[in-house]
Amino acid sequence: GGPRVLKALAGRLVELQRASEASARGVGSVLAAEAAAEAEMAARFGEAWRASRGSGAIAELRSELDRCLARLAEATAANKAVLERAAAVCAAEAAPLLELPLSEVASRMPAAPAEGASADPASSAALRAALDALAAHADSRAAICAEASE
Repeated sequence: GGPRVLKALAGRLVELQRASEASARGVGSVLAAEAAAEAEMAARFGEAWRASRGSGAIAELRSELDRCLARLAEATAANKAVLERAAAVCAAEAAPLLELPLSEVASRMPAAPAEGASADPASSAALRAALDALAAHADSRAAICAEASE
C-alpha cells in the first residue's frame, strides 16, 4: 500500500479519535443533565425520592466515563506518536519505492558485478542507503502495527 495507504490510515485514526471525543462529550452532557434532574427531584421530594431511587448510579456512570476519558487521553498521546512516525515514513526518500510491487523493486536492483570486477562505490553507497531506509521503514511499520494492536 505504501505512503498513500499509510496516510489514509492515519487520517482514519484522526477521524476515530474525534468521533470518540464527541461521543464522550455527549455522554458527559447526558450525565450532567441526569444529575441536575436527580438533584431537582431530591430537592422537591426529599427523602422519599432518595429512598425510591438506586443511589449512586449516576456517580458510577460518571466514574466509568472518567476512566474512558483517561484511556482516550492515553490513546491520543499514542496516536500523536503514530501520526508523527507515519509522516516521517511518508516523507522518507525511499517512500516512492513503497508504492511499487516487490517484483518491480527487485527488477530495478543492479546486478552483482562480474567476478573480479569492482562495484561502483557511489552506486553501492546509494544502494546501501536505500536498503537501510527500506529496513527502517519495515521496522517502523512493525512498531506502528504493534502499537495499534495494543
